[in-house]
Amino acid sequence: MFDGLFGAMYIRYLFNHYFAFSEHALTLTRPKPTAPAPWSLISNNPKDIENMKRAVANPHVVVVSDWTRFKSWEYMKAQEDSGYTIFILINGKGSVYCQGEDFLVNHTMDYMKWAIYPRHVNDKGCLPFVRSTENKYLRDGHPETIPLHLQQGCVPSEGEQAVFEVDPADEWVSFNFVDAATFKTPVFAIDEHEMWVYEADGHFIEPQKVDTVKFYAGERYSVMVKLHKNDARDYTIRVMDTGLTQIIGSYATLRYKRNPNDKSVHEAKESKGILNYGGLNTTHVVTLDRDNLPPYPPNAPAAHADALYLLDTHRVKTAWTYTMKGGAMYQEDRSAYAPLLYYPDSADAMDESLVIRTKNNTWIDLVVQVGSLPNQPQEFPHIMHKHSGKTWQIGAGEGHWNYSSVEEAMKAEPTKFNLKTPNYRDTFITSFDGPSWIVLRYHSNNPGPWLMHCHFEIHLGGGMAIAFMDGVDAWPKVPPEYAPGKGGFLD
Repeated sequence: MFDGLFGAMYIRYLFNHYFAFSEHALTLTRPKPTAPAPWSLISNNPKDIENMKRAVANPHVVVVSDWTRFKSWEYMKAQEDSGYTIFILINGKGSVYCQGEDFLVNHTMDYMKWAIYPRHVNDKGCLPFVRSTENKYLRDGHPETIPLHLQQGCVPSEGEQAVFEVDPADEWVSFNFVDAATFKTPVFAIDEHEMWVYEADGHFIEPQKVDTVKFYAGERYSVMVKLHKNDARDYTIRVMDTGLTQIIGSYATLRYKRNPNDKSVHEAKESKGILNYGGLNTTHVVTLDRDNLPPYPPNAPAAHADALYLLDTHRVKTAWTYTMKGGAMYQEDRSAYAPLLYYPDSADAMDESLVIRTKNNTWIDLVVQVGSLPNQPQEFPHIMHKHSGKTWQIGAGEGHWNYSSVEEAMKAEPTKFNLKTPNYRDTFITSFDGPSWIVLRYHSNNPGPWLMHCHFEIHLGGGMAIAFMDGVDAWPKVPPEYAPGKGGFLD
């Protein structure tokens, strides 16, 4: 199953009592030296290619996370009580910036200014409670119950800043960016440096040369950067929220190592950025085209699937509870006491509202529908993540899915599908605008129980998950020492 896999793998504890404690980790697997790599698509210079190989073997890891002074159960209780102190860390380091309301208002995107007018963001950069953002849930909400400093009341603090030292003699450096935030959607850029994005979710892609990259919770992007400076200066790495929930940001430093033979005095001046504190570009930029990330080398799915499942997602009753399939909510400890691996024929394992059972060595289509209810035409984007391996996104469209198969949909809307060079990864984003759908295709070839969920921890905590029992006809046998209660030991 794992032969040939490489890249960054993000690991997170999914029980809600721990999500706000930043219980996450990252594993980094280097590709085999013989694995096909896309370096010649970045440069055809043999020296560049050798330097890029060395860079990818020794990357800098940049983990972006958010932090709150509130424990996860306090955070969830605040949501329940209200109907509704986050800051962003880079490799566990950062500061709380209290910029003032005027500054934050001036860095709010026009779209959000219009949406919340005549109100504006507060001193923490958080949006006000208005009909346009809260919809029908504003009526029954109680924002007055939100604890001070959670949504407003900024308290500044100064912490360390992550520093990444590079040697210009290496000529190229690789950065692995990981969004380990609970629900932030930041954009990142490196002052005065372009980036070649060469890997998405731990898999090579056809490289894209960009200035900025926007990424969602759980996503991983690896970038190659040309070290074209030789002035022993610092250059700011900017990681800014894109402003859909809050005006907030953080910084790190790209530091050029001084040549010991260089006796000249370099001017210490601030690097020139292209992102402001609101995540808005200050000049023309090229940003990552996330809908066009063909895998490298080419890797297409099967032309036809054996089964199709419709995941009709929407809110259920409250603003923070969600369903992945028609109203059923997956409690986070649902399988904790009777794991599906051990009890594949239990009543829980047969619950079709929360479990999808597939046969081994079959191809499965998943249609994720959002905005399906008349009173919920728009939803915040969901980050669909399925455990156990990569998946192809073969289609996306607007409106309601009214087809019995992908073949039928392709005949009606051929431009909405791509079976030749679709994205191949393990995180997929649904649309923000109106009713819409995406189609995912995967190969069920790794028997076992796997979770599919929204990577926004608040949505997952509200029930937005479903279990897959892949390969029920080839279910793995559990070694006796790993039976329930054995702890890896035989009697």
